[in-house]
Amino acid sequence: MGVHRIRSSNRTITVFVLAILMTWVLAFSFEGQILYALPWHNKIEIKRLVFACFLIFCIGALTSDFIFKNSRAVKLLLTCTTIICMITSVICFLRPGVLWHIFMLVSIFLVGCSSACWSLYYMEFTPVKDRLRTAADVLIYNNIGLLILGLVVVYYSYASGLFLIIFLLLIALLLVRRLPADLALPTINTEKKPFNRSLIKAVLLLFLFIFIISINMGLAYQVLLPSFYHLGIMIHFYWSIPYLISLIVIRNLPASFNRNYLLQVTIAMLGFAYMGFMIMDRSMTSFLVICSIIFFAKGVFDLFWWSIIGGMLDLTRSPIRILSGGLTFNTLGLLAGRGIGNFISIMRYDSVYLSAIALGVVFLVLILMPPLLNQLTEILKNHINLDQFSKLPVAEQTKVIKKTMMIDHLTERESEIADLLMRGRTYKMISAELFLSENTVKTHVKNIYSKLQIKNKTELINILMEQYMMEK
Repeated sequence: MGVHRIRSSNRTITVFVLAILMTWVLAFSFEGQILYALPWHNKIEIKRLVFACFLIFCIGALTSDFIFKNSRAVKLLLTCTTIICMITSVICFLRPGVLWHIFMLVSIFLVGCSSACWSLYYMEFTPVKDRLRTAADVLIYNNIGLLILGLVVVYYSYASGLFLIIFLLLIALLLVRRLPADLALPTINTEKKPFNRSLIKAVLLLFLFIFIISINMGLAYQVLLPSFYHLGIMIHFYWSIPYLISLIVIRNLPASFNRNYLLQVTIAMLGFAYMGFMIMDRSMTSFLVICSIIFFAKGVFDLFWWSIIGGMLDLTRSPIRILSGGLTFNTLGLLAGRGIGNFISIMRYDSVYLSAIALGVVFLVLILMPPLLNQLTEILKNHINLDQFSKLPVAEQTKVIKKTMMIDHLTERESEIADLLMRGRTYKMISAELFLSENTVKTHVKNIYSKLQIKNKTELINILMEQYMMEK
């Protein structure tokens, strides 16, 4: 119970820390309320700055896996990131200069690194079955922070907003100090996990899905919302309400609920929303209908890919790389959507062009969904089998392995190698243990797979679990 309480406490700490850092980066560099509330915002090239911040964030996320190799380094990174963001916030009280730009870009780089490295804590402190809720909590607290920060800036002053974000960063700094410095994580182990072609294919499909769906969100921010700005200040804040509702609803759905079905329905709703934007007027009623659907859909999509990545962290030797890829493709998709939106605005095209592009994106997502869901379902099923097999008592594992080997007429040596393979031994370790060359071990493994009519270790685990369930 004590260990569970500590893990739960650490989970809560990491959720708040990431939510605060994401609130800072969205409020400042990604065209947030604070950036536009600064008295001198019209004296800087905001579009160039935002473009640079998007790219720097991606670079930070992508390089984090190469720079930060263990949990002690990640804790130091979170500490430095929080401090630098606080300094940057203080500098924002001054007029922009070289120092301001340098601190802004360094802060964005560090937040990109920290967001990707957070995957270590995500994996360590949250069981696989609870990772959707952890992802939902991060996104919920992040958007509540943005909403409060935006209201403070609009109804009080930009200085009040700066003081508030500095206070939040100070809380984050105190929370980081309570995190353990040393974690026994798979990413720190020197032994590499085997190359998994099906996992790579599923990850690439997921990244493509994230990129394509993020283009729609970029279009929504750049063209759709500005089309309703004449309705008043509420337009800047209302989008967060359906987004938060979708996160809260999905977070609390029962585990038995078919979330894939919800995802497909949401994609269809998104298509109808853009068709509505094409034919409806620019009244408050139209805004509420269109905005509610689009940003409810955004909540579904964001939580979908965050939770799927959470489920994949244990399947790879580099969880940081998995999350950094998701964050990067999300950011690049938003950037692409904004670029298309800018082009539409500059060329003064009407809503038909926006809706046509958005509907094209929806069509691509619908094409991409079946293979993506099939790949993810297969991989997660295999992971469950692997997890269940590893939790069986050693005697039970041996019994299942021997039973399967007898049925498929494996030799004594092949059975021995299969047994060691299932206990996590590498080819090199097996060769040393059995006094065989590594090539001989590979030949035996090839024969095992041929007799069982399988292609890899994952399929071997599936056969063993099927045998175990039959005997039960």
